[in-house]
Formats: sequence, C-alpha cells, structure tokens
Amino acid sequence: MGQTHLYLIRTHKSNSRAAKGRHGGASHPAYTQTQSPATARLNWQAIQQLLPNIEPQLAPTLLTPRTITTETKLLAILHMLASSSFQSTGALVAGISQPSFSAFLPKVLDAIIGLTPRHICFPNTQQKQQETKQGFYLIGGIPHVLGAIDCTHVHLVPPAATEHLYRNRKYTPSINVQAIVDHQGLITNIVAKYPGSVHDSFIFRHCTINQHFQDGRYGNGLLVEKYRNLLIYTLHSNPLGHTTHTPRQQHVDRDTLRL
Repeated sequence: MGQTHLYLIRTHKSNSRAAKGRHGGASHPAYTQTQSPATARLNWQAIQQLLPNIEPQLAPTLLTPRTITTETKLLAILHMLASSSFQSTGALVAGISQPSFSAFLPKVLDAIIGLTPRHICFPNTQQKQQETKQGFYLIGGIPHVLGAIDCTHVHLVPPAATEHLYRNRKYTPSINVQAIVDHQGLITNIVAKYPGSVHDSFIFRHCTINQHFQDGRYGNGLLVEKYRNLLIYTLHSNPLGHTTHTPRQQHVDRDTLRL
C-alpha cells in the first residue's frame, strides 16, 4: 500500500478570541494540511468526500463570527477518535470551547453512523455475490466464499458499574467486534455491541448475517476465517446440508470449526 497521508490538527498562537477557544468559523485557520501520524487517520481526499455527506445534518442555520464550521467539527471529532483523547483535548486542539465540542459531538457521530448502510453492505444481489465469490476464488481457489470473518478486541475504558463484563480472556477491558470483509478487504458487515467477555461464537450465532445464511438467503455461499494458520469454514450455508467439495475444500474441512 502507498503511504497514507494524515493531517495534523493545529491551533495557531494568537491573542484573538478564536485561539482562545471562542469559535472555529470559516475564516479560522485551525487546521493545516500536513503529513503527520498524529491526526485524523484519513487522507484529505477521504475527508473531502465525507464532508458533503454529513453537511446537511450539521450545517449551521446562521453564520456568525462564532459559527463552528462543519469541517472544524468533523476534523475535531476525527482527531479525538484517532488519538483516543478526551473532549477537552480535542476542543483545545481545535481551538474551540469544551462545551461547544460536547454539544456537536453526538450530532457528528450520528451523521457518520447514518452513512453506514451506504458503505458497509453485505453482497445481497446475485451480481455482487458472484463478483465476491469470483474474487475469493482467484485468491484462494475455494468456491462460494462470500466473506472472511473474524473478531477483534477493541480496548476501552468500561463503565464502572459493569466493568467486569468488559474483561476479556486477557483480563483487559474491551468490546469484542465481529467483522466480515470481501475479497478486496472492504468491511461488508460489522457487529460492535458486545463486551469483551462475550465469546466469538456467541456473537456469530446471534448476528443477523448468520440468520440469513440459515434461512438460505445466500444459497451455497459460505464464510471463512483463519484459525491457527488454517483456513476454515465458519458456516456451510446450504440448509439442506448438500455440499460439493473440491480436493482443497476436503483438506480444509478436516480442520473445520463449526460455530
């Protein structure tokens, strides 16, 4: 992969009210495009593509010298998420007040989450399923694969009242996130609602994608995952149990993990 260009969010030293955290208006140069790892973790092209999609939900109804622009809001939130910092830190870096940051934080997050169905979508049409199966077959020689699935633990500071539920097998607090990707490595389905103590198999058994496979919605499609350096099936989707195996599939099946 080519070098990822990241962008540092900087404040400019000044005696102006903007530098003291009063506003982040259109003329406020709070953000400088630069190549730095301490940033939003999105290149400038991705940010410019994201902005018009969330603008309708975040655009101010009245422009004043104290108006915080949508771009300032987005970059401030991306910086906070990328650096795992607090609201006060994100506000300070963006040159705005912490109460203002707190006020637009849920709106920005809701606007971004609202784009999920548009960009994270499991192949539901015959054409998309065929393209995905062909892509996986060219990679590994196994037919009918609609996705590669795995879980990962994302660390967090858990709620004090239910902290014990977030302790994973390594006794660190996290949420257990299940993700499915296609042959291009693009996420097509994600489940990010279970605490770290929940096992991978439980998440899979109770997810919508599993139900759709059981209902036969995806025909002879299947999912695969990597387990101890072996490529294994996580699900045979044919509800009648009739499968046709190639020699490579038969070899993999000896180490099949069924959830």
